[in-house]
Amino acid sequence: MSSNKMHCLTTSLILKLLTGKAKTYKELHHFMDQPSKYLGTRHRIFYHNILFHPLAFAILSKNNKAEIFIATATHILQDQVSSALKHGRHGRRKHRK
Repeated sequence: MSSNKMHCLTTSLILKLLTGKAKTYKELHHFMDQPSKYLGTRHRIFYHNILFHPLAFAILSKNNKAEIFIATATHILQDQVSSALKHGRHGRRKHRK
């Protein structure tokens, strides 16, 4: 699983490239991963839907909505890539015989 520090660093780098401002959104990443204390990687059933949650958090936010959307989507994609690499899934399915 990606650490909170890694989520913050990735968000900061991407926002710096896209907007010229480096923000970490540490509280957002902490909030998204809060259930992991109890559920481990299964915490992703909460707040980790790539289609719904970036848009929902952006709409509900009083901050820059585009930045919140980017931070949330980046967090989710980073977790998905981390899990895929950890479990040896590289985007190709093995065909059953």
